[in-house]
Amino acid sequence: MKQYKIRFKLKGRKVLDFAECEDGATAIEFAILAIPFFILLFGILELAVIFFIQSNVQNAAFEMARQVRTGEFTGSENQLKNKLCREMNPGIQNSELAACRARFTEVKVTPLGDFSNSTNFAPAQPAANPADPPPPNVQATAGGDTVLMEVTYRYQLALPGEVSRMSNTDAGNFRDIKIATAFRNEPF
Repeated sequence: MKQYKIRFKLKGRKVLDFAECEDGATAIEFAILAIPFFILLFGILELAVIFFIQSNVQNAAFEMARQVRTGEFTGSENQLKNKLCREMNPGIQNSELAACRARFTEVKVTPLGDFSNSTNFAPAQPAANPADPPPPNVQATAGGDTVLMEVTYRYQLALPGEVSRMSNTDAGNFRDIKIATAFRNEPF
């Protein structure tokens, strides 16, 4: 069976049938697939950055927990944030650590008491009167205390949260990285 191509003459030029014309097909296919491809690519890169930052925050928090456990660190919340940022960014000047300190939204060191004869997991301090100010986030610990250390680092996502679904806060396009560790202080 012979196939015939239908050709039209229009003012002296030959024009192929519209169904046979494929001049812009590749460009249109690329335009359709490019947006999901680049969203997926940037999502993978952002997830890798989040894992790297989480590992970095976790390492800094565990190093600071070791200093609290051995009695090396006794200071305020701001000093703890400074030391955490110093652990995360060695070699950076103190004046350049302000952005890092601002990203630590919550830093707590709370003595939980001695659990050797008890199954009560409430904090060691007595119930506070509602009129009293709340205890400081970083409390002094003694040798042998069981201590809970919590750190929250807020990372701003590059991709919109509606696209990547990596945001876990109501505050906008942020991901909160939370690290918690419980330990018993050495006798110091």
